[in-house]
Amino acid sequence: MTNKEIETCVHNISIGDQKSLETLYYGLKEPIFKFALSILFDYYYAEDILQETFLTIIKKANQCRYENTRSWIFTITRNLCMDVMKINKNVNVEPDENFENIAAINSDKLVTDKLIVSEVLNQLSTVERQIITLYIFGEMKQTEIAECLDMPYQKIRSLYRKSVKTIKQYYEIQKINN
Repeated sequence: MTNKEIETCVHNISIGDQKSLETLYYGLKEPIFKFALSILFDYYYAEDILQETFLTIIKKANQCRYENTRSWIFTITRNLCMDVMKINKNVNVEPDENFENIAAINSDKLVTDKLIVSEVLNQLSTVERQIITLYIFGEMKQTEIAECLDMPYQKIRSLYRKSVKTIKQYYEIQKINN
């Protein structure tokens, strides 16, 4: 979905349009879920966060003052994830053997592709995973990611470059080993 489409949907949701809510849900459910999963590493918590994100959008659609509505939505998702981590100390904040679910959700990719994505994301720090997930699945620009994660643009840019470098190095090592 484009930023304009998201903005229009949120505006329409603020005046009670259920069709816009449905459009927004089907347009963003996958990237929101993947972003939540990249933070929490728990499929069921990520599902809950997805639902809570949309409940929050419904409640606060008329309060959206962000220039970029996509950033506002992913900020809601991130904040909800942080709340879950504060309340539930048993939430795993590091990838485990089930983390390949991030690549598997609603995707027709081959199992090997899913495992490769999982292995690559495991090479990154939590913040780097969030940046890459927002960039790829959330289709956000680095300036939007900076706004969403409440970090300086230069820091996001630096971490993005470092992440890409780590991913490239990982792939080169895999080529040599295979």
